[in-house]
Amino acid sequence: MRINVLKLLCVAPFALALSACNATGMLAANEPAHISKVQVSLAPQLTASSAHFAEKLRAQATQDAARFGRAGAAKELRIAVQRHSYKNPALSLLIGDANYAGARIAVVDVASGKVQGEAEASAFDNLAINGLIGAAMAASQDKQKVDQILAERLSRDALTKVYGSSVASAAYERPAAAPEPEKKPDVAPKAPAKQTPMAASKPNRTAVAQPVAVVR
Repeated sequence: MRINVLKLLCVAPFALALSACNATGMLAANEPAHISKVQVSLAPQLTASSAHFAEKLRAQATQDAARFGRAGAAKELRIAVQRHSYKNPALSLLIGDANYAGARIAVVDVASGKVQGEAEASAFDNLAINGLIGAAMAASQDKQKVDQILAERLSRDALTKVYGSSVASAAYERPAAAPEPEKKPDVAPKAPAKQTPMAASKPNRTAVAQPVAVVR
């Protein structure tokens, strides 16, 4: 476990630098395309607690993909989360630790089903602060907020690998595009209900007593 954490801490700066320098993406520049669907899966070794993160990641990547427009051929972005872990207080105190998410991503052409490219994507949070302060932060951190931060960063790294850093930087400078409204099926308007005319009320006939002749 400690060896894995040490690897993580050593590799993190290089991973961040490589993601920033990824000028070309998996999509060809001369062939317009867009991400029409995002699929997120979890590795078998991940626990049920990672399901919350996976849902946040899918929603975030779907929202971020809209920044790049909807022109061109439809592509599916598949994100296979391989690792999802929270900063450990004990490890943070001893050797250092971080909140981390790592995934294998693939771009698939929707029409043909062919894989157009694959890459690694990752996200870090609270990496720099360790020791006593880092351990205290790890023990008290809100994991739902951590998941949101990791989802935003992993989504951006994945889409940067897909489109390239220059295209991605320009897309993230623009305001987020509004999600497509849900299409509702056309429903024919209902005909107004026929109103049954009320029966005319009969006039009340009050019997009037007729005078009776008295014979004496």
